[in-house]
Amino acid sequence: MKSTQSQQPAETEACLPESSPENKDSAEQATCPVPLGWKKVVATFQKDATTWNIPFKETTLTGKTWGTGPVLIIAGSLTSKPNLFSLLVYLLREEFTCILYEPSDSQSQTPSSLSEELIAVADHHSASQFHLYASGFGSVAALTTALNHPQRINKMILQGGFAHRKLSFVERFLLFCGRLFPSKLQSLPGFQTIFVENHRRWFPPFDGSRWEFLSQEVGEHRIKRIARLASVLKVFNVKNQLSKINCQTLLLRTEGDGAVLADHQQQLLNSMPNVQEEYLQHTGYLTYLTHPHRIAKIIRPFLLDEQEKS
Repeated sequence: MKSTQSQQPAETEACLPESSPENKDSAEQATCPVPLGWKKVVATFQKDATTWNIPFKETTLTGKTWGTGPVLIIAGSLTSKPNLFSLLVYLLREEFTCILYEPSDSQSQTPSSLSEELIAVADHHSASQFHLYASGFGSVAALTTALNHPQRINKMILQGGFAHRKLSFVERFLLFCGRLFPSKLQSLPGFQTIFVENHRRWFPPFDGSRWEFLSQEVGEHRIKRIARLASVLKVFNVKNQLSKINCQTLLLRTEGDGAVLADHQQQLLNSMPNVQEEYLQHTGYLTYLTHPHRIAKIIRPFLLDEQEKS
C-alpha cells in the first residue's frame, strides 16, 4: 500500500497547454504556460473527438473517443458529461485512447447492467483489456466490472470511489419523487446555492468562466435521469467483495472530499489487496476540471509504469 501527497500550488497546476510557444518569455510563464481557455479546449474536443452510438438492449449508448495509445475508459459521476473531462483528455490524448460515455437511465438499471454497458463500450472499441478511470458514481460500474469481468481491466483509478452508500429514508423518498420530474437540475430550488458551497472555492480565481461552464453543464441534467441512476445505489454493496479485486488500483483523494467520502475511500484502501493512493491538496473534488495538469501527471506514470519526471 502506497500513499503520497501532491502539494504543488493550485495556480501553477491549473494551467493548460499554451496556445502559442512565443509566449514563454519569463521564468513564471515557463513554469506555468499561458492558459488555454476552456472554450478552445472544448471546441477542439468537439471537433476532433469521434462521436459514436451503440445500440444496447432497449437503449442506445452514446459517447466520444479521442486520442491514440492504450485504451482508457472514463466512467463519470452522476452529473458529469463528456465535455467536463475535455481538459483532462486534452492532456492525455497523445498517450491514451480516451473513451468517454454516459450510462443509460433505463428504469431497469442495476449495478450489473451498468457494468455490462461499460463492457459494451469496450467491445465497440475492440478493447479486450483497458484501463479504467471512474469518478464518483462511476465507481459503481467500475467496481462491479472489476468483480464480474476481472480479466478485462488492466489498471483502475477511482476518484471519490465507494463500495456502498447507505441512503437515508429522506434520500430514498427524494429519489422516488425525482423520478417523476422531467425538469432540469438548475430549476431545483436551492440547487445553485448548494452547488456553489460545495465546489466554487476550488476553481482557479483567474478563470471564472470555467466555473460557469461547469454550472451550465451540470444544470442541464434532467432530475428524472439523475434520480433513476442514483436509485441503483439502493442495491449497490460490494463491501464484502473488495478483497477479490486484484487489479492494480489507484485511489485519488482530494482535500474537497468531505468526511463521509473520505471514510468510503479509506474502506477501499483498507480492503483492496492491490491498491495505492494519491492525496491532492488545494484541488477540490472536481480535479479533472479545476486542476487537470495535476491529475494528468498522476495518471500517466501510474498507467504507463513510468516515473514522473520532475
